[in-house]
Amino acid sequence: FTHDATMEAVNSSIDIPTTIGGTATANSKGYIKDSGTTLVIHFANAISNLKTVASWDGFFREFSNLESIEGLSLIDTSTVTSMKEVFKDCSKLTTVALGDIDISHVTTVESVFENCEGLSGLTGNIGGFTALQNAKNAFKNCKLLTAFGINAGSADTLTNLEGVFSGCENLTTVYAQSMNLTNVDTVKDMFNGCKKLTTFVAGSNSNLATVSNLEKMFYDCESLTTLPAIHITSDRVTTMKAMFASCSNITQVGIVSAKTDNLVSDGLVDMFLNCKKLTTVVFGQGFVLGNATDLTNMFSGCESLTYLDLSSFSSNSVENVTDMFKNNKKLTTIIASNSFAVKGKTGDEMFLNCEKLVGGEFPEELKDIFTEEGGLFPTPKEISFSCSCPDWAMMCKH
Repeated sequence: FTHDATMEAVNSSIDIPTTIGGTATANSKGYIKDSGTTLVIHFANAISNLKTVASWDGFFREFSNLESIEGLSLIDTSTVTSMKEVFKDCSKLTTVALGDIDISHVTTVESVFENCEGLSGLTGNIGGFTALQNAKNAFKNCKLLTAFGINAGSADTLTNLEGVFSGCENLTTVYAQSMNLTNVDTVKDMFNGCKKLTTFVAGSNSNLATVSNLEKMFYDCESLTTLPAIHITSDRVTTMKAMFASCSNITQVGIVSAKTDNLVSDGLVDMFLNCKKLTTVVFGQGFVLGNATDLTNMFSGCESLTYLDLSSFSSNSVENVTDMFKNNKKLTTIIASNSFAVKGKTGDEMFLNCEKLVGGEFPEELKDIFTEEGGLFPTPKEISFSCSCPDWAMMCKH
């Protein structure tokens, strides 16, 4: 597209540059309204001369004054396979009407709306991506986006959801009942920085069967209180680093069926860091430490956690547990197996401020059971010593 910054005309020709395979024809009519600060593009007639175009990459990229666009469904997009960065950096874009646009062959929408800080929503055929593979950073930094839903047609080819909603600081709700996650490889940063996210609803195909990277998936989702159980049947998981870090209001997390034999050395660092209201963490029996040697800050700052069952943790190669349970002020019980051993010396402040963890101190609530009259232990006066040796000391060296 080209446009004159002073143009106010209606029914003006819209020039489609040859770099994307189009030419201006009698059918490529619509209007451009450009006041110098805002820009509106409206397609009025069908545009068929784009039919052979496979890529829309960067089509409207950096149209910094673009405010709205309508009539996209009038363009024949049946052969389009790539929509990478189509609206990237259109910071004033507020609405996009997709209509019934044909997106059935599109495989990538990477960064399609990245940095569209004014975008509040989409209308039309959002669920028509039946061949989609890559949605990396699709809505990254769409700061006014509040809700997103996919109702039908979600692809089973989807592999990349890295950063798809990262930085959407006003996003509250994501309904993804039809989103098929079984072939997804990475969800890194998927909701990173979604400070107002309260609801994430996944469907029956939400099993992460092939995922490898879950780093910072829900990082800094400080309004999130509950999550459905996360089913991870993949045996390819390499990292869960900071997966829930700074989810300060989340209360329960369940990770079931996970097979973590392939975790990298720092794959569990900061996993639940500063989850201040977390009370319950459930790990499946397949949750082992794999090659993870560094557990720094894994549960640090979990002030409400009282009980941890780490019996599935199996490793003799852990080297760093610095601050692993730091400030777990209500933690009273940790269950661990004999196969969980720390061989390193970097365990500084591992249990710092774990005020209620026994840790060698006699629990106050058990004192009377042992010391009261008729208790489990005899009183000092009821204890006597005898030995057949000639030593005169009491107690003797024996």
